[in-house]
Amino acid sequence: MRLNNLTNKSLAELLCVGVSTISGYRTGYRLPDSMVLCHLCAIFGVSPDYMLGYSDSYDHNHL
Repeated sequence: MRLNNLTNKSLAELLCVGVSTISGYRTGYRLPDSMVLCHLCAIFGVSPDYMLGYSDSYDHNHL
C-alpha cells in the first residue's frame, strides 16, 4: 500500500468497504472474497498468485 500511496481509508473507498474491513485483511483477521481479491490485484498490479503468496515474483506487468 505504501508503494501506491494508499491509506486504509483510501483503499476502503476504492473497494467500497469499511476501514475496519481493510484493517482485518491486513492483520489476517478477515479474508477477502474472490471478487475483492481480483480488485486488489488490479489496484496493485500484481497476479493473484503473488497476492496469495504462491509466487515471490512481483510482476506488475501481468495484466
